[in-house]
Amino acid sequence: MSCITRSDFSPVHAVMREAVDADLLSGVSSAVLHGRELVDLHCEGMADREAGVPLRADHLFRIFSNTKLVTSCAVMMLWEEGRIDLDDAIESFIPQLGERRVLRPGATRIDDTEPARSSNALNGRLVGVRSGGPTHRVARLSPPASPRWSAAGARAPARGLRCGGSRRDSPPP
Repeated sequence: MSCITRSDFSPVHAVMREAVDADLLSGVSSAVLHGRELVDLHCEGMADREAGVPLRADHLFRIFSNTKLVTSCAVMMLWEEGRIDLDDAIESFIPQLGERRVLRPGATRIDDTEPARSSNALNGRLVGVRSGGPTHRVARLSPPASPRWSAAGARAPARGLRCGGSRRDSPPP
């Protein structure tokens, strides 16, 4: 049993309840997975306030503009399994992105482009703020206790995190 499956999610549930009680949300649900294991599922509030229908785990939601959220979760699951490295180039997985073109500096037309000068690493796409603001990168991460696989499929030594955030391959502080 992992430390996540033994976790107490009641503080999260309390915050969800507070958001509903404060009328910030009519209803909110959360699901926490560890790998593919569902370790917490919780619903608060109403699915339909006017009709008095409580929110249930089997309610369906429409999600809008969440492509990056879903894609990021999928990429992080692949990283946890050791199938990808966050510094791998996107074109290693999607070759069609290998010949990207970008707008030239000062371009005034959409067709005023030039070849992209560098590859896009998965890390930069998942972590960076790319809507005109600066890009913030996180510290180098290693997948938890599973083999790492490069984009070419070569196996590398596994490194990972333990519950509490300490590295398995690092000496104790």
